[in-house]
Amino acid sequence: NIWKIRLQLTKPVTWPPLVWGVLCGAAASGNFHWTAEDVAKSIVCMLMSGPCLTGYTQTINDWYDRDIDAINEPYRPIPSGAISENEVITQIWVLLLAGLGLGALLDVWAGHDFPIIFYLALGGSLLSYIYSAPPLKLKQNGWIGNFALGASYIGLPWWAGQALFGTLTPDIVVLTTLYSIAG
Repeated sequence: NIWKIRLQLTKPVTWPPLVWGVLCGAAASGNFHWTAEDVAKSIVCMLMSGPCLTGYTQTINDWYDRDIDAINEPYRPIPSGAISENEVITQIWVLLLAGLGLGALLDVWAGHDFPIIFYLALGGSLLSYIYSAPPLKLKQNGWIGNFALGASYIGLPWWAGQALFGTLTPDIVVLTTLYSIAG
C-alpha cells in the first residue's frame, strides 16, 4: 500500500516532541486559552510542525541516505524500490509546501503584520535540508548536526507556538536555544 509507505517515510514516532514544543510555546505565551479557536489554531500549528514539516524532514533525510541505506538497510522503502523516485520527490514537495502554507495561514489567522510563523517554517525547512543534503550535510558534523536537530525538534516548534499566541522575544529565543543545545 503506497499510503502506508508514504506514512512510514514521515516517521510518525518523531512527531510528539514537536507537538509538545508547540504546546509549551503556546502555554509560555500566557495568551493561550481553552477556547475552540485557540485549540484549533494550536492543532493547525501541530500539523504544520509534525506531519508536514517533520514528515518533510524525515522523507528528505531518507532520500539523501538512500545510497548508504541500500547497503545497510536495503529493505527500507526507497532503496527497496517500494516507492519510486518521482513519488518520493513529490512527497517532499507536497509536505514542504503544505507546511509553509499552514505557516502562512497561521500568520493570517493570528493577525500578524510580519509573517513570523511562515519564516520560522521556512528557516526550519532550510535547516532540515542542510542537515540531510550535501554539501553541508550537518548530521555528519558532530555538535553542529546535534544543534540543528535540537533546534528543529525543540526550539522551532516552541517559537511557533509562542509566536502564534504571543510575542517571540529575544529572551525566549535565547532560553529555548540553550534548551535546544542540551536537547
